[in-house]
Amino acid sequence: MRFSVHKLMRWIVIVMVLLSAGTPALTTARHESSATDVPAVEPENNVQRILIKVKPGLDAPTGRLAYAAPTPLARTLTAQGVTTAQILFRAASGMPSAIGLERIYRLELAADADVNKAVTALSANPNIEWAEPDYIAHAIVIPDDPLYAEQWGLTQIDAPAAWDIVTGTQTVIIAVIDSGIDLTHPDLQANLWANPGEIPGNGIDDDNNGYVDDVRGWNFVNGTNNVYDGNGHGTQVAGVAAAVTNNSLGIAGVCWNCKIMPVRVMADSGITNYSDIALGVRYAADKGAKVINLSLGGYSYSNALRDAIDYAVIEKGAVVVGGAGNDNVSTPFYPAAYENVLAVAGTTSADTKATFSDYGTWVNISAPAVEITTTYLGGDWGPANGTSLAAPFVAGVAALIRSQRPGWGAALVRNQLLQTADNIDTLNPAYAGQLGAGRVNTAQATQDPYPIITLVDTTINGDPLGRPTPGEAAALAVTLRNDWWDATGVTGTLTTADPYVTLGQATASYGDLASGATGANSPIYSFTVASGAGYNQPIPFTLSVSANDGAYTSSIPFTITTRSGDEHFCGTVAEDMVWTNDKTYILDCNVGIAPGYTLTIQAGTEVHLNGNYNLNVGGALIADGTASQPIRFMSHTGGSWGRIFFDDPSADAQSTSDGVYQDGNLLRHVRIEDAAQGIGCTNATPFLEYVTLTKGGMNCSLGKSHLWLSNSDMTGDVSIGLGSILLAGPMNDVTEISRGTDDIGAWQLTSEMGGSLYRQNSIVNGNYIYAIGNYHSGIGYVDERAFVYPDGSLGSWQVIDSTSAPMGNGNVSVIAGNFIYTVGGSSVSRSEIYSDGLLGPWVTMNSLQTYRGNPALVTIASHLYVIGGLSINVEPLRSVERARINPDGSLENWEYTESMTIGRVRPGAISTDEHIYVLGGHNSNSPLWGTSYESVERAKINADGSLSSWSSVRSMTRSRSCPAAGIVEGHIWAFGGDDNSVEKAPIYSDGSLGNWQITSSNIVSRWCPAVASTTSHLYLLGGFSSADANSAEYYHSVEFAGISPLSHPLIHVISLHGDSLSLPKLSEVRSSEINGNISTGDESTVRDTSVSGNITINGIGIVQNSTADNITVGDSALVSENQVTNGHLSVGNSANVMTNTVYGGGINVGDNAVVRDNSVENAPSWGIQASDNATVEYNRVVECVHGVQAGSGSVQGNLIANAANVGLELGGTTTVKYNTFTGIGGSAVKITSGTAMTLTGNNFEFNTGTYDVEDLVSKTILVH
Repeated sequence: MRFSVHKLMRWIVIVMVLLSAGTPALTTARHESSATDVPAVEPENNVQRILIKVKPGLDAPTGRLAYAAPTPLARTLTAQGVTTAQILFRAASGMPSAIGLERIYRLELAADADVNKAVTALSANPNIEWAEPDYIAHAIVIPDDPLYAEQWGLTQIDAPAAWDIVTGTQTVIIAVIDSGIDLTHPDLQANLWANPGEIPGNGIDDDNNGYVDDVRGWNFVNGTNNVYDGNGHGTQVAGVAAAVTNNSLGIAGVCWNCKIMPVRVMADSGITNYSDIALGVRYAADKGAKVINLSLGGYSYSNALRDAIDYAVIEKGAVVVGGAGNDNVSTPFYPAAYENVLAVAGTTSADTKATFSDYGTWVNISAPAVEITTTYLGGDWGPANGTSLAAPFVAGVAALIRSQRPGWGAALVRNQLLQTADNIDTLNPAYAGQLGAGRVNTAQATQDPYPIITLVDTTINGDPLGRPTPGEAAALAVTLRNDWWDATGVTGTLTTADPYVTLGQATASYGDLASGATGANSPIYSFTVASGAGYNQPIPFTLSVSANDGAYTSSIPFTITTRSGDEHFCGTVAEDMVWTNDKTYILDCNVGIAPGYTLTIQAGTEVHLNGNYNLNVGGALIADGTASQPIRFMSHTGGSWGRIFFDDPSADAQSTSDGVYQDGNLLRHVRIEDAAQGIGCTNATPFLEYVTLTKGGMNCSLGKSHLWLSNSDMTGDVSIGLGSILLAGPMNDVTEISRGTDDIGAWQLTSEMGGSLYRQNSIVNGNYIYAIGNYHSGIGYVDERAFVYPDGSLGSWQVIDSTSAPMGNGNVSVIAGNFIYTVGGSSVSRSEIYSDGLLGPWVTMNSLQTYRGNPALVTIASHLYVIGGLSINVEPLRSVERARINPDGSLENWEYTESMTIGRVRPGAISTDEHIYVLGGHNSNSPLWGTSYESVERAKINADGSLSSWSSVRSMTRSRSCPAAGIVEGHIWAFGGDDNSVEKAPIYSDGSLGNWQITSSNIVSRWCPAVASTTSHLYLLGGFSSADANSAEYYHSVEFAGISPLSHPLIHVISLHGDSLSLPKLSEVRSSEINGNISTGDESTVRDTSVSGNITINGIGIVQNSTADNITVGDSALVSENQVTNGHLSVGNSANVMTNTVYGGGINVGDNAVVRDNSVENAPSWGIQASDNATVEYNRVVECVHGVQAGSGSVQGNLIANAANVGLELGGTTTVKYNTFTGIGGSAVKITSGTAMTLTGNNFEFNTGTYDVEDLVSKTILVH
């Protein structure tokens, strides 16, 4: 039977959503007067808003969604709580912008909608470029200090000297995007901009820009033309930039005659949404502002605001200036930190960093920010502080430059400001390189630009690392770079005062060097070093450079060192030996290093092989160069030589779990030149970092330790295998990749405590393990300790002679330095650990801001973090507080940082150097604790100690209401909580977790145990027998287990530039560029890697954020965020294939696979082929010969467009809903086999085939 489903409503491209585990935070930046850390960042917004940007060619519904056509997109947005959708930016003159501003929509949500959840869902869709909350920004100002009578800032930036040249013109407009401006201020009124295209008061949009009667600007807070300042901040900013000057009144502005455009985006309270700032930027740029000042912002990155600024700079040529923030942190502050904004830090009259000013490598320039006299509301004047005032200094200077040089674009103005700034790094050694180019200098900025020519590198006889030989002539090439204005007729003259050097060719030409260009001398310089000069002797040279007909001159000193003397060697190194960099070692035969002996080669040493010889390592080779003094292995005759070979008995490299070298064979900052066979190993593992291999590749079978190959450049194939020693020994059944695969031994009982211990209140320090707040019946809480013997067993527990820690509120404890801290309720206490292992008295510290019963507590670097717990109102808390630990053990005040995604009581918590992880817990204080969680979430620790957004990672295998948590060799471990099981999950390099696996169970089922560890043993202490606290047994027992050593290595290849790469199982490849194929064994990962050929993992594996011609992985694969060009992405059964882009090929998956949010174009056959029980959803399949072929399962929310033949071919029981089929040349849906189908809510439009639904086997089809 053949039949056609009737055509549905007119097709609209749909935007589907996917709920993912990661949830971006909705953040607010607050600015406090103390300003020593990033302020508390809370999920706050005065309007429930989201911003999205759709892909080119797509539209979204606008207006109230309740009245919109019921398209899939409208249904999806409504499901997320969206009530209204509007285009944020109108297309100027009806034409789209190159930036695509007209594709940005502002969505308003219902009051009870979850903004974070909606953002996560929309972000996952391939048809949406990005989705984000409409963040809140604040004015960047701090409280005032006493008024200064003079404007010291103008003198500091040398403005008076510049005013002799230029005072600004009325054609240059400075837009102050802020809180508005006092329009009647006598020191501003004459410089206020008036819109020449608008007739005042006629109620008509005369200039057709969408804003009626915007004579003085526009108010984006309430959508009116009232730009009067209700806060005072914008008035202060405007006065610094362009107050009326030479008028015998008030103050002087930097740009005397420039016009000020008021654009109000900030409420009287001093806050604003990022979308309003973006609208203000667009408005100012379209109305001709040549300089835009943004003295506001926050610590959230907004794509919408970035796009608006890019439009202003790239398409409209505006110079955009932003204040860097007032929180004394290095965290990027936006919009200042965007690439196309000049970020301005604040300085004092001594050119030192203002104490409050933010800093960082993202800062571009600095300007005065302390006690700045400026205009006030109500026609007044007074002092103000902050980078809000620093920014308009720079904006004013930019306006002077634009007045002086109207033909310059934004990039030239920006570069002139940076190149002419006064470097202040020597005055700020703690912030060197973090205050930008220096403090702005107006006088220099208004001078004619000039070249800045610097030395890039030198070569001797064509060798970048070459050194002249005493008694011989040398050819010298010197490469120069021009960092600023174009230089014409560049010449160089070489001189030296060295008496042993005779110059030959001493003058040369570099031709014309445009800005940013490099060039080498012609002809080549030449000189001769006398034989008596000696080896390893520095020769000082000076290159005198002239350009622009002598208007530019500079002298560039540099030094070249003569080569080292020769020492011939042949035979075996049979003693510990050091080869020093004052000699060149010439190997006249095969040289070996005997087992048990070490050859150490100093940085800067050259080793020449005088024939086809090898360096064979049977002992240890430690070749540790530096970036400036690499060690070189090379031919002495100019031909090839053999290889560096590490043999079976050699000393395997030992390293930490995160790849830091400790001992054994080492090649670091080493160049191996023209070795025919490169590097070889047999049952041996060297440590390789910053190795350059010019030919020969690497062929190794490993020894007994991890291989680290990082930051290296290798020519030739790299092939690595597991050595025979490993293959003959026991191999753990490891199913996840991490930095370690440790397991633990059998659990044993040891000495019981005198009291019962509850929750995480045990620490190890030195030879003792401590139990803080043990409960003794009839006595109360006391502190105990026990001696730790080498075999892991414990001595008798003893009560410590000190005051006991205050307990009773579900306290938790940690050690930081020589202090133990315990937290519970609102109280925080500290005790010092004395040198004899006893504890000092407990001292009360700063109280928490929130009462927290049964929270979690971790410490990292110089901070304590208290997480979750039960509030005073018996509610689970999401919030997190942190406090900085001072060197004396005291604490700064507690402040909030990012909150968790859910409230948790009694969770487990643990931290790495980069992340905090929170495990399990529950949501009630009832006798049985309500709902227990198996979920795990993490937050990244920022450089200043604040936390980034929390996001979910892989959940545990079971719920754990009160677990203990620990980290052992790259795994997170969860202990107890609801039973006696122990499970672990590997920590990946990006902080995500692998699958959790149950390991050995401990002896006693423990609710709320404590865990502690030494380097060789784990300990579980106390806890109780059930969640019913009224009837539970409280334990005094302690058990321990040994930590097993690694049984086989893992292979880590990181930041490798090389040819084809062949690796065994348990390998990881990260951040590499491979000019060939990557092939690995089972249980391997490839991340953040570019491959010119294919990626193949022969078994379980992960491929993420990589590019290749083809990607092939076995069963249970995770393949996400990759780009495949002119090839296929193929995986086995039970795979997850998500958010990949495949062009010129298709996606092929086995049974039980999930294929989600991928984009497939121009496949020569099927775009997606999925076997039985597959989930195929939210994919974009365009311009393929066939669209999607699926067995049983679900096909949902896909866009299948312009398939030449069949759009969707089905077999088996399949649910097909909410898909869009358009431009299909054959049947849109074709049913070939199987049983009942369900078709629901699909769109069929503009298809040229005969059938929308073609049934070949008389199916029962339910169409809704």
